[in-house]
Amino acid sequence: MTFGVTRMRTIDADSHIFESQETWNYIPRSQEAHKPVLVMTEGINESKLQGAGANVLARPARWLIGSRAFPALVVTAAGYPEGAQTLADPEGRIQHMDELGIDVQVIYPTLFFGLNVDSPATELALVEAYH
Repeated sequence: MTFGVTRMRTIDADSHIFESQETWNYIPRSQEAHKPVLVMTEGINESKLQGAGANVLARPARWLIGSRAFPALVVTAAGYPEGAQTLADPEGRIQHMDELGIDVQVIYPTLFFGLNVDSPATELALVEAYH
């Protein structure tokens, strides 16, 4: 008697999207006042790409949203194909998932962790553009 082997699915439950300027192209013209502006602040310090603080320290830019600035990740994550982290290349992301043996990703927006904007209208424009 032969039993079939069922492969368990692999779920990446902590995957992220790095927002890019293209992300905000989905904000309607009538809401452009809420569109984030990318401001470059410094070059990438390679030594900051190591260790516990790398996630924030490696960010050489800020998103200016209303009267507040938020860290913007503009570096390419090690090992990810160009465009896969920003979803500019969804096919590339899926191919990379296949290479890693990942069946499903739970995707989190990077900017929206701790995002506290000036107005509900701004938040609505950002969320709608993101989705």
